[in-house]
Amino acid sequence: MITVKQALTPSFYTLDKSVTVKDAAIEMTKLKIGMVIIAENKQILGVFSERDIMVKIVAEGLNPETTPIEKVMTKKVMTVEMDQQLVEAWKIMQRGNFRHLPVIDQNGDPVGILSVKDILNLLSINHELDQIMGGLDFGQDDPNAA
Repeated sequence: MITVKQALTPSFYTLDKSVTVKDAAIEMTKLKIGMVIIAENKQILGVFSERDIMVKIVAEGLNPETTPIEKVMTKKVMTVEMDQQLVEAWKIMQRGNFRHLPVIDQNGDPVGILSVKDILNLLSINHELDQIMGGLDFGQDDPNAA
């Protein structure tokens, strides 16, 4: 059983709810990330993603320089715990059409963000290991092996 923890890149970033969309976009661009957690005292208030910029700012004609992130962040946040099965996290992501999913500990505090990229990287590594292991000859089938 593969858990969320095995795929998770534990780095994540939080922003204050008063930050403007423009400042959030600049920060996300610098950090090369697609989503940030909006938090206050470790409590998740919402998330803000690249998709929010496109759907809630650009498509609606809002001014990113004056719009606070609190106004356009996603407030109904789905989360997973580190010890949950990765397949369960994947199902949540598929049902909600999410590319990122905040990961919390037993206390509900954020500990990371699981991304589709994290899952694909883990699957890729496992596939490569399977290929390497499948191509190795340990001499078990060789009757002449010592």
